[in-house]
This record gives sequence, structure tokens and C-alpha cells, in this order.
Amino acid sequence: MRTATLLTTALGLLTLATAASTALPLDTGSATPTGPVVRIGDYCGGTHAPTATIGRTADGMTAYCVRVRYTDAYVWSLTPDLVPVDPNVPIGPGDPCLDEGQHWVAYDGRAIVCERTKNGRMAGNLVWMYAV
Repeated sequence: MRTATLLTTALGLLTLATAASTALPLDTGSATPTGPVVRIGDYCGGTHAPTATIGRTADGMTAYCVRVRYTDAYVWSLTPDLVPVDPNVPIGPGDPCLDEGQHWVAYDGRAIVCERTKNGRMAGNLVWMYAV
């Protein structure tokens, strides 16, 4: 009985020693991102199943394959959050939008915000307007 207990203990210690010597190092988060080299704004895979979820830009920044809000399209982004607008479809002031207060960049490079119109026959509708 004592021999069986000693044998079990020895096997347990041997297993622990082997596991400790072959354990992988902890990820510190400082490693170069893996995955494909991508361009921010490009589509990432099919509409329902992205081919990769994390990639890297040409200069080594981490890129995330994220869904475009209210669509089934996926694009590469620098943040893991939903993208409010498909960057492949140019938008500008007067174009309809869905989320009041959302910010984006118009086709001319100026900042725009989704706001309710204040007057006219379309008063109250959500459209993109230049940010003030």
C-alpha cells in the first residue's frame, strides 16, 4: 500500500516537472500581430464568414475584421468596435444615417455627424451634416 502511494506521488511529481519544462511562455501582448497584411477599410472575407478576424497593417498595427453596423458586410478597422458606415461607400452631408450623434468622415475628408434636420419638409429626419 505504501509502495503504491509512493509510486503515485512520484508519477505526479514527474508529470508536474514535465509540464513545467514544456509549458509555453506567457503572452505579454508585445509580440508582432499575426495574420494577413491588410488595408484599413478593405472588405475582409465573405459577408457572413470573415476569413480572418485579426490582421496587421503594412506598418505593423493590429487590424480587426469588424461588421459594418446594420449590414452583413465586414471591413478591416483599427478598433474592434462596429463600424457605423461602410468605408467603401462614399457619404456626405444630406445622406441619410441611422444613429443620431454618430461621427464619420465625408467623402471630402471633413468631419460629419448624424443629426436630425431642423426645418423644411424633411424636418426631423436623420441625415449626415458637417460637424461644427
